[in-house]
Amino acid sequence: MTTTMAGIALLEKGWAHVEFICDKNKVDVPISFLENFEKLETVELNKIYNVFWSPNEADTPTSIKEREGKVLKIDKIKRATKNSTIPIAGYYSATLLHIADSEENLHKKMDLQRTRRVPLHLRDLVEQAHSSNNAIEKSSKRKELDKEAAREANFKRICVDENTEETKEQLKVRVEGLEATVNSLDGLYKDSLEKINALKKENEALRQKNNDLSEENVKLRKLNIVWQEENIQKCSKRINTFCILFLVHTLDSHTIPDIEQIAQSDKAISQ
Repeated sequence: MTTTMAGIALLEKGWAHVEFICDKNKVDVPISFLENFEKLETVELNKIYNVFWSPNEADTPTSIKEREGKVLKIDKIKRATKNSTIPIAGYYSATLLHIADSEENLHKKMDLQRTRRVPLHLRDLVEQAHSSNNAIEKSSKRKELDKEAAREANFKRICVDENTEETKEQLKVRVEGLEATVNSLDGLYKDSLEKINALKKENEALRQKNNDLSEENVKLRKLNIVWQEENIQKCSKRINTFCILFLVHTLDSHTIPDIEQIAQSDKAISQ
């Protein structure tokens, strides 16, 4: 039997009732949970498809692709037990049982089909159960049963074998990513350490140069003081000599002496 969905818009909003091969668990899922659903023009009931499942009900194929890079295809699987690995999100093999354009219509369709198709052996089982006082309880709300089944599936979901190639590949990608990050950080640390050491050496060289310049400045200041003292003494002597010569000439000649002549005499005395 082939059911054709009326266009992409209807396909995106459609719902399907599937039974997972691994644990025979039946759940209702959006059509978008079928692998490559956007490329499906027709779907066949009772045919096996890869259907998305995750222990986190908020996950979708799109969110897993954005976070992990891809959605794993679960090939080798085993029943979840206390000793098994943690269930992971991925595509699990499941049989497509029913399909409708909405979740509500899917429930109506399933209820109608159950009403029309009641297996004869089911009546015998009911009668036997009543006769042995083992009553068969039926829920009046299909949606509540589906939610309960989904919660139970969270604890009984089939897990990927740790030795499967896809799991190894995903772990390898993560390890390589971590190694690349560590190598990058290690290289950054080494570069930073080299820069710090270079700055320390440069700072030490500048500090030493500053000390040398400070010592040289002190020496120059001392030399300048000595030079000033010597020149002050020389100037004082020349001034004194000039004054004496000026007075001598004045007293001898009773006239104002020739300044140039006195200067030459002072120069001769200084030499």
